[in-house]
Amino acid sequence: MPRIILSLLTALLAFGLMAPAAAVQPSAGLDGVEQAKAVYQFNTGKPRKAAFMLKGVGKNFDALAEAGHDPDFVVVFAGPAVRLLTEEPPEKIANRHGDRLLAIEGTVEELAEAGIRMEICATALNAFDIDPESVLDGIQPVPSGHQAIIGWQNRGYALVPVL
Repeated sequence: MPRIILSLLTALLAFGLMAPAAAVQPSAGLDGVEQAKAVYQFNTGKPRKAAFMLKGVGKNFDALAEAGHDPDFVVVFAGPAVRLLTEEPPEKIANRHGDRLLAIEGTVEELAEAGIRMEICATALNAFDIDPESVLDGIQPVPSGHQAIIGWQNRGYALVPVL
């Protein structure tokens, strides 16, 4: 239980959700940044964490846009995360986490509407015996999540791991 609480607090701090508004100052790391390019390596297969962290991607995108940093985000789903991004999730996950899966699906739609590119690792889909045709709308299957991340980083996108 303490690990869960620590993980949630870490995530809250990472997304700036716990800091008092008056104390928050823009990061010096963003000084002079006109376009904030990021590739999220999204591997978590835990439905609660995935739903929470995926919402955080959208919040960061919106905050950077509001601050004038022209965000350009890519989310690459790989590993166990792929089980949460299909119209036909494994029965055990669907039965236990149906509400979170619906939240994830809604967030995927929101991110796509915001212009955030999303890709999913076909190697992981194959490993988990998931039909690429069943992947949620707005997510493009690519041959390899690792190769996609390498490509995006070589194009100047900062890596943001969500493990």
